[in-house]
Amino acid sequence: MFSLTGCSAVTEINKSANNITSIAQQSKENFEGIREAVQASPPRLAEATERSDQGIQQQAEIIAKSQDILEATSQVKDIVPWWAQLMEIIFISVGLLGAVIGVWYLGLGTLFCKLIGYIPERKTSQASILADALDDSNPTTLREAVAALRGQDPQLDMAFKKRKNQRA
Repeated sequence: MFSLTGCSAVTEINKSANNITSIAQQSKENFEGIREAVQASPPRLAEATERSDQGIQQQAEIIAKSQDILEATSQVKDIVPWWAQLMEIIFISVGLLGAVIGVWYLGLGTLFCKLIGYIPERKTSQASILADALDDSNPTTLREAVAALRGQDPQLDMAFKKRKNQRA
């Protein structure tokens, strides 16, 4: 029935909801009339029967309209605002970034690098300097190696200076 009318789902829902309200009001009046007819002295049974038949018919209409609403709601699409989708993407991105930073901070990043065999270029350069310093055939001395390592890593340089000052 809904698809034959060509109305939008929202229009159909509004129309059916209004019809249900109207029919329910009529049904209520019929039930009040039945109560009056039965309580009257002498009871007006013919009127009570007629009103109860009307009430049954109206209840059937309410059920049918409720079914129309259920069918129409299946065609209604929830629309998520653009900003909500953007916020979702931002929250997921921040969460993933935080997870990666947390994993790296806990030392699991170093473990992962060991597992795949990744060695950063800076560490490879430092290892080369130290290997050259230990090699007797190479003119690089231990002092030159320490100076080169301190020059490459500012944190190492600060720690070295602190340690040197503590000894003095």
